[in-house]
Amino acid sequence: MRIGLLAISLVALCIWGCPPVRKEPTQPPTPLPASLAQLAAKSGFRVFDFPRDTFKPGMIVQISPTGNIVRTPAGSLQECRKTRTDQEKESSLNVHRGRGPSGNYEALDKSGAQVDLQVLAQVLPVHFGATAKSAAYVVMKVPATSSEYLGSIQIEEWLADEWEELPEACRNALTDPEKAIVDEVVYAEKGFELSFLSADLKAMDLAAVPIENLVTAGADIVGARVEANRVTFKTNLPYWYTLYRSCRYFDPARLAEESYRDCVRKLPTLAQQPVLKESVRRLKSQYAAMLDAINVRELSADELGAIDSVVDFLLAIDPHDGHGWYYRGEVQRLRFRKDRNGAGYLGSHSHFYKYVNFLEIVAREGSGRPPGCADDENGYCPERTAWVSNLLALDFYRMALTKPEEKRKGDLCQAVKHAEGVLTLRKEGFRDPLQGVPTQELLDDARKQLARLGPC
Repeated sequence: MRIGLLAISLVALCIWGCPPVRKEPTQPPTPLPASLAQLAAKSGFRVFDFPRDTFKPGMIVQISPTGNIVRTPAGSLQECRKTRTDQEKESSLNVHRGRGPSGNYEALDKSGAQVDLQVLAQVLPVHFGATAKSAAYVVMKVPATSSEYLGSIQIEEWLADEWEELPEACRNALTDPEKAIVDEVVYAEKGFELSFLSADLKAMDLAAVPIENLVTAGADIVGARVEANRVTFKTNLPYWYTLYRSCRYFDPARLAEESYRDCVRKLPTLAQQPVLKESVRRLKSQYAAMLDAINVRELSADELGAIDSVVDFLLAIDPHDGHGWYYRGEVQRLRFRKDRNGAGYLGSHSHFYKYVNFLEIVAREGSGRPPGCADDENGYCPERTAWVSNLLALDFYRMALTKPEEKRKGDLCQAVKHAEGVLTLRKEGFRDPLQGVPTQELLDDARKQLARLGPC
């Protein structure tokens, strides 16, 4: 983290004008370097690209799919605040100011950061001179920084309290997956110094390495004074930020992010429902598309991975979610459908049993969503439960018939139990030939065989 915070300041300098490194004519031409944005992204840095005077916590900004700012602010949380007339006071977020990231000044105040020269040279379009190359790394010391920040928890709690009172334009912006809120800005305060030390902690003379040319080129723009081994800034300089992206919408690109999941878990019930509803709608749509596809081709790893990610997300938000456990079982059966007696295919039973067990828990303890199998319901309904029992009955009956008669008893008993469960919920059972052996026919034959083998 310290390396990223310090090196990004140098990356920022490059944005404002970096002269190319001069090459001697006798040297062979070198390949064109990757763009600064690519190099920064590869090293884990974020490059800001809008005016510094708007670079403030609370700004709503346009972002790229990778989470970087791509456009100047689209609004501000301060503009979204409402005045509570009953209390005659404003309800708004307070921006805090501290030292270092999130006020943790110790991260940069102790002994600086060690930066591998190869990493630094990769990010910066310069090469260190011979005197610097003898060192494995340099140490860049930052005596003081300050930070302005909101904090994602504070933002979400504020939104939870104020959501219904926000103007429609604000609600639309905050549920737009292409927008984010500037959460924290780390500044280098006036007088901020970057000191360059070699591996043996001796001061490096910037005059002896090409990096001075780089710094000098942008010094006037950022208000910096270049000295032998350090750069001193004359003004406050923002050089690092974090972003908060609302979780009040379904974002397929973030389903595996624990921060996104945790945010959705903490949403008020009314705010959480649209996210879960869209998750279920996507799940059903993806599964239907897979059923159509298997008739003409093999399912791709991407298709299976996409539906797995939605199931994982639903169960991470609500471990008792009926949609999640049901489709987890069905997808496993699709994945291993070529060997219906194999461990992979029959492994779907563990997911179906969880569906049945959690159905009893949810029925007893209640759920934050209404019962049923619609997109906005909890995933438990008699029709689906009957179908799960039917699948289990068919599997046990099929397995029994693959064994010698004297070894069928255990499987037949299970088949009878599940078939009876089907008829309890669905009087006529399942009779379509495409759905397998009709329920009543399966039950009658299993009972007939058990009459010879003995009671369960």
